[in-house]
Amino acid sequence: MFSLTSNKTSYFAKFSIVFGILLFTNTQTAFSKEYVVKAVGMKWKPEILVIEKGDSVKFIGMMGHDTQSMKELSPQGYLGWKSDMGEEGFVVNFDEKGVYFHKCNPHVNAGMFGAILVSKDIPQDEFDRLSANTKALGIGGPAVRKIFKKVETKINNRMAAKAD
Repeated sequence: MFSLTSNKTSYFAKFSIVFGILLFTNTQTAFSKEYVVKAVGMKWKPEILVIEKGDSVKFIGMMGHDTQSMKELSPQGYLGWKSDMGEEGFVVNFDEKGVYFHKCNPHVNAGMFGAILVSKDIPQDEFDRLSANTKALGIGGPAVRKIFKKVETKINNRMAAKAD
């Protein structure tokens, strides 16, 4: 038998589920931010960027540049990214905490490296792994180690502030 009340209830339940999913999805996006890293000359500005899980980074000023993550200096298992040369507005989403080093391939010899620090807490064993990997780099190694020291300072400052 046909019941108008049960159809209204069923419709309302389906609507509530769809509305809830949309609300949850939009809430997640509303809290994430998009940051900008700009290629300026042969440097990334900022050289080190601190963001949170769920945020994204847009690379601009890319004429004559590309951006590529450094597998050995990213979280284990991370597949990485690589833009095309001159790809303006290339966006990378960060869903896992960790340190992500990146480079401009044509300007590696000039030391065009940067780091994106996702989260305030990096486990010590992960930090030690990254530190060991910086020592194994050939070309650009000194520039990366210099940036790594700055990342280490940022992490230590955050840990000290957290302890207070």
